[in-house]
Amino acid sequence: MLSALFVFLLVTPTQLIENGPTICVFRNLFGIECWGCGLTRAFSCLLHNNLRGALEYNKAVVVVFPVFCSIVIRDWALILRLLLKGGVRPLGSAKSARTSGQDSSEAGQAKANCARALWA
Repeated sequence: MLSALFVFLLVTPTQLIENGPTICVFRNLFGIECWGCGLTRAFSCLLHNNLRGALEYNKAVVVVFPVFCSIVIRDWALILRLLLKGGVRPLGSAKSARTSGQDSSEAGQAKANCARALWA
């Protein structure tokens, strides 16, 4: 999910995001900005090499953006590691567990191993 947001912000022009409506529920309900208001626009500015614009939208971007990037990189590394180890098959590359002859206990064990790898 975060990877999709990262790619979306990377390919979408900043002007399109800047001119769009606010998505902050807190601001829409109460009319005041929360601590996260402007982070989406700030992320977009940073991804398009506009540090000054990012800081104008939300100064917390200097802390939140590196954390966000580290989570995205960790997720990509985990997916790559699982793909290389054969723990997860890409969509459409092989038959499902039921059609490939695995019984339900083996399929359950494979799911448990993937879950452990995600939280390791």
